[in-house]
Amino acid sequence: MFKINRNTIGRPRKFETVEDLLLKWEEYVDSYEKNSWVVEDYVGKDAKKVNRKKTVPMSKFMFAHFCDCHQWQVLEDLKKVSDDFSKVVTRIEELIYAQKMHGASVGVFNSSIIASELGLKTRLESSGKVGLNLTVSKDINEALNDALGDGLDE
Repeated sequence: MFKINRNTIGRPRKFETVEDLLLKWEEYVDSYEKNSWVVEDYVGKDAKKVNRKKTVPMSKFMFAHFCDCHQWQVLEDLKKVSDDFSKVVTRIEELIYAQKMHGASVGVFNSSIIASELGLKTRLESSGKVGLNLTVSKDINEALNDALGDGLDE
């Protein structure tokens, strides 16, 4: 009879220790800082060509991809492994959130895209006035006048 070893069912954890996860996070941050996007720009009255480094927002998806995980949920599931894993994964989420928030605050990132991604709500204000333009045929207009006029003439 085939015997199943319960310790080997499922895929092995991506990170065996919290230190492994922290090391991968540090590698991601270093790689992220070294690999800025370069965008061509033209400045001055003579339109001199310059290359500008652009910072890209960090993301949970990209960190998961950097860790060879197909989605963030794989790392999110580490929170269930131990309190230490939970603290580290939560801290990584907070750092990614803060980087996006600060980048949008100083104008490095498009604030509306970042606000949408972070789940922040935009407050829309309205004057409360609504305009309505109607064009009605002469027959309907006469019928309305007749209906209103009947009550007013008496």
